[in-house]
Amino acid sequence: MARKPISVYQLNQYIKRSIETDPVLRDVAVHGEISRITFQKNGYVYFDLKDERSSVSCAIWSDIPDKDKLASGKEVTVYGRLSVYDVRGTYTIAVNGFDLAGEGDLAIAFAKLKKKLAAEGLFDPAVKKPIPSFPKHVGVVTASTGAAIRDIMRIITDRNDYVDIHLFPVAVQGPQAAGEIAAAIDRADRDFPWLDVLIVGRGGGSEEDLAAFSEEIVARSIFACRIPVISAVGHESDIAISDFVADIRAATPTDAANIAVPDTHLIRDELDRIAERMRIDLGRHLAAGENRMQACSMDLLGQILRDRIRMREERADALMGRLEALDPRHTLERGYAMVQSGEGEILTGTGNMQAGDEIRLIMKDGTADAQVLRTGTEKEQ
Repeated sequence: MARKPISVYQLNQYIKRSIETDPVLRDVAVHGEISRITFQKNGYVYFDLKDERSSVSCAIWSDIPDKDKLASGKEVTVYGRLSVYDVRGTYTIAVNGFDLAGEGDLAIAFAKLKKKLAAEGLFDPAVKKPIPSFPKHVGVVTASTGAAIRDIMRIITDRNDYVDIHLFPVAVQGPQAAGEIAAAIDRADRDFPWLDVLIVGRGGGSEEDLAAFSEEIVARSIFACRIPVISAVGHESDIAISDFVADIRAATPTDAANIAVPDTHLIRDELDRIAERMRIDLGRHLAAGENRMQACSMDLLGQILRDRIRMREERADALMGRLEALDPRHTLERGYAMVQSGEGEILTGTGNMQAGDEIRLIMKDGTADAQVLRTGTEKEQ
């Protein structure tokens, strides 16, 4: 005889009562490493508690001491009870106390590798390559399925109808992921040098899920890549080693798509606006020119030309007058003479004369040769 079916809500209610009334589950102590922690404005704290194989959701809904000391990567023992959210059929440890034990293995490995690569210069801003303003080809190293590639392709195709997208599918989590990601970056750099930019990343997940992007092999492939690399790992609060090595870090895969390509629709709209402004300005200038041409009669144009010719003639006369005033012949006409040495040099004083020197006097109507009898200053004369 078939059992009478119950609703999903009835099932979840039954599980909720069973778990929340179990004396063992009403007072648990669980040890693990904190990941994906968030602090809410209302004082609530949410995080995952994980070990090498599993994770469980935790929540702090009460005001307990030192909860601000909790952080991703910290090892902790939490105390509390299991609470079931019957709308979704999920359970959470409602934490009412904890003991911190230190940093977890992932956080320690992350910090150690970060320090090592920084010392080698892999994070140096001076070696960062600029992202092209108008790329034609964008490469993406990520999983072939999942939210990341869907978001990247949607954003790029919505913003830009000019660029091509080239996918390099890889595993983005698990023991083989780091090797596949590094190999895909190396392949893109080696076999696809015409790529303008390379997005490397994945969607959100736990720290374990994102760990492949903090592996040394991935960091060194990004650093060696000649194509500019955008790191786009997880959510805005997630940090991976690839973020420090890449030429630019995007908060999310969606953000990476926005950084990688310009919005060609906005560019065309702006070009259309500029062209319209130029057309209007040109029309105004042409209309103003036509008005000026119509206002100028032939008589007025003739008068303008005559005035300009007269001004040129007056300027020429003035220049001729200045030239004539400088003519030495006018000086000779007033009774003065020029004195030349025997070698033909014009003498302007007695400093270059000696008694017995032959000189020539140039006057208004001819020349006369003479000999210097003596020299002296005007007072001595």
